Amino acid sequence: APNTAYIAQYDEETNTWSSVGNGLTPGIGNAFGTSFATYNGDLYVGGFFSTASSVPDTKSIARWDGTQYNSLGTRWGADTVNAVWSMVTSDAFGGQNRLYFAGDFQTLAGQPAGGVAMWDGTTLTPIATSMTITGINPYVPAIIVHDDGMGGGNQLYIGGRFTTVNGVTAPMVARWNGTTWSPVGTNLTPLNSTADLDCFLVWDDGSGPALFAGGSNLRVNADGINRSVVKWNGTSWSAVGQYVGGRTWTLEAFDDGTGEKLYGGGTLPASGYIYRMDTPNTWTTLEGGASGIR
Repeated sequence: APNTAYIAQYDEETNTWSSVGNGLTPGIGNAFGTSFATYNGDLYVGGFFSTASSVPDTKSIARWDGTQYNSLGTRWGADTVNAVWSMVTSDAFGGQNRLYFAGDFQTLAGQPAGGVAMWDGTTLTPIATSMTITGINPYVPAIIVHDDGMGGGNQLYIGGRFTTVNGVTAPMVARWNGTTWSPVGTNLTPLNSTADLDCFLVWDDGSGPALFAGGSNLRVNADGINRSVVKWNGTSWSAVGQYVGGRTWTLEAFDDGTGEKLYGGGTLPASGYIYRMDTPNTWTTLEGGASGIR
């Protein structure tokens, strides 16, 4: 279909793909979409792009109302490196439904920003004003609202590549209670400077709902062993299976008729790009895995 640059919509009844406006315009070097969210009946599109269908001030995030794209007013220049990696909607804080989004940005609507913000349909508000890591840019590819059952209620969790948020030391993962940021446990640390968290999933593995996180170069209990997936039970982090290599970009639970199991998807060819936890604490490649682009 024409005009499907980086974004398209599928009609199940007609089995056809069609454009969403005129697509997304590439940014500096390249372009990609990363995330969708629905809020107040509209579709929000996040990623790294110059504009959405050439609408001004739609760099890397835009609202699709079913007819056209609209600006949120980020004031990001079309050729800047600002990117949105993840989004979620929630009414967990104050009872008002809002769109929360995160990524790689240091300003928002003329205000200092630390890679995490919210939108109430009218106003953009940074909920982190600073985020740091030594030597490389911080960024946040994972965001989720979760209640860990320890009395704090729903909180906004972010995962990525960072060391501090608003001056609070919180390597790779932090949470916001609607007012302040805090670290999540003390026994998850980066194995090296390239470590990060890339995805979250809340799932009950039989011991109660827990927060699962995937990434790369994760270390639990300072044991020096590389891990791909970890679990937060409200008190501490534990390793989930062995290191599968590369980065675990996505986690999902699925029941194929033999019981619900945990699935992961990642970047290393040796793991087949897709893997499942079939035996206790061991990842196995799913049906031979998938083949990479040659």
